[in-house]
Amino acid sequence: MSDDSTLSVDAPAVGYGTGPAGAAAVVDADVPDSHARLAAAIRDAAGHDARAFPIPVGEPARLDALARYDFSTPALAAHLDALAVAVRESLDADVGFVGVLDADTERFLGVDGADFADISRADAVCAHGLLADGPVCIPDLDADVRFPSNPLDGFDPAAYAGAPLTTSDGHRLGMVCVLDSEPREFGGDDERALSWFAD
Repeated sequence: MSDDSTLSVDAPAVGYGTGPAGAAAVVDADVPDSHARLAAAIRDAAGHDARAFPIPVGEPARLDALARYDFSTPALAAHLDALAVAVRESLDADVGFVGVLDADTERFLGVDGADFADISRADAVCAHGLLADGPVCIPDLDADVRFPSNPLDGFDPAAYAGAPLTTSDGHRLGMVCVLDSEPREFGGDDERALSWFAD
């Protein structure tokens, strides 16, 4: 490794390099997907191609759990639309939505404040939320290297917050989320609201 990869007191939340005792890795437990970021960094250091998006442990079982649900029923579709409205209004956000992630696509099941077509899972911020035990808040998407482009038609998001939709047997199917067109911080009340809506 080159000298510019040396860890310092200002080391990033997630990274790798060399320190006084030799090879070292840094994982900040406060970063929801820190282990996924570290895994990507290690794959990069080893010269392996990174996956297009993070894959949760037990992905086949998660996809099987997702397949048990029929989101097209009128009652459930109406419920998901109402949920998108409620989460947007509760967090005073520009957009509220409910999305689920299948093998390679994020499907938007309810959206309030925009009109989104389904997107590639590789472009979905929510794909990273599947690895989180709780809410994921990204106050400035432009400052996060994981999201270099905007895949959403008609809306340019600057801030994101979401909480995982989790089945009773622990499978994360997707996220209940908000987006804002300007960077913003999300506080504890916002996170609790997101978790409540996701539950």
